[in-house]
Amino acid sequence: MKEFTKFKNIKVHVHTKDNHSFLRIWKLDKYGDDLSSFRHSIVKVNQTKQAVNTFELGKAGLSLRSVVPVVDKDGTHLGSLEFMQGLNSVAKEFDKTISSCIVFAFSKILLLPNICVVLKII
Repeated sequence: MKEFTKFKNIKVHVHTKDNHSFLRIWKLDKYGDDLSSFRHSIVKVNQTKQAVNTFELGKAGLSLRSVVPVVDKDGTHLGSLEFMQGLNSVAKEFDKTISSCIVFAFSKILLLPNICVVLKII
């Protein structure tokens, strides 16, 4: 995956439908732990069966996370799949291109040329 993106340290995490870790691609020997007390995006996806894209504070710090439901061929909910990206390599890439910035509003990310960073919290 790393050869197809400028962003480094993208992590993939698979969770069971009861919010336990099934597979951490970066730490194969750690699994089975309950994530429901601090990983709210995973809980939401497994409850609603709808994708969630968010910034979330986890044990590794602030990350951009995309969590999607996993279903089998019959549509039975099995759990969730997550892609995580720490913000350091993203920030470095934006530093290289001064004409771009990030605007946060209503959980959407927009790239706008020649505009300052705006954070809107509701």
